[in-house]
Amino acid sequence: MNGVGARVMLPDWAERLPLPFNRRFNEARDAVRATIDEALDELRASGHDTGDMLSMLLRARDEETGEPLTGDQICSEILTLAVAGTETTASVLSWILYELARDPAVEARVQAELADVLGERPVTFDDVMRLPYLNRVITEALRLHHTGWLVTRRTVTDTRLGEWTVPAGTELAYCQHALHRDPELFADPLDFNPDRWLDDTQARLPAGAFLPFGAGRHKCIGDRFALTELITAIAVITREVRFTLAPGQTVQPVARATVRPRTLLMTAGPRVGSEPGRTEPAE
Repeated sequence: MNGVGARVMLPDWAERLPLPFNRRFNEARDAVRATIDEALDELRASGHDTGDMLSMLLRARDEETGEPLTGDQICSEILTLAVAGTETTASVLSWILYELARDPAVEARVQAELADVLGERPVTFDDVMRLPYLNRVITEALRLHHTGWLVTRRTVTDTRLGEWTVPAGTELAYCQHALHRDPELFADPLDFNPDRWLDDTQARLPAGAFLPFGAGRHKCIGDRFALTELITAIAVITREVRFTLAPGQTVQPVARATVRPRTLLMTAGPRVGSEPGRTEPAE
């Protein structure tokens, strides 16, 4: 994960240089692929359909040719799902817990909504759309603390961008952090304000002004799953645990494959009314 960002930025020929960075990245990538290949071989040898992701990919057929996926294609699918479904969600969750610890008023409103909607019962899938304030908290975290810092696209035709004409086949990159913090689009863009999403101005944002999951053909297919996962995690964790920040702590973002907190040290303690437990630092 630490090397993906650099690989996106560097030209293809740089990947072939015998540098320590390239060796570490290649060794890590090859080790992960070997693990996936071994799992595939074991599943094929067993002849069983286990109903999991590997079985689904093994059964998949090309709609046009009817051919199955190759081993490399299956491996790439698994790597994409693993990277997109773990690091990104964990980063956003970290930032949300950080903002709740930083602003007791926002945290109190989240807890009041959870108590009002859920009472004493566990959160269910049907509750996902019944928690509007928590949804706004997550939306604001996706705006201010987006996990992507650089996204690339390739033009397939000559494309006009403002006063420039970009030839077909050009690699372009855009930064969601710059976009989502543009003061022409978002008032007080550095403030964490979930209620900005109640403003009609935000509802009338121009197309492409807010891209938490990308857009177009390559828009993230896991957007609904990710939101459901975040809502469930916050509802479960914060009803039992309250996080407090270390005094004087300033949390800085660091850009690797995703943008995540460099060091986020908080103390986790039982929330009033929850089961007694230990209070200990959690990073």
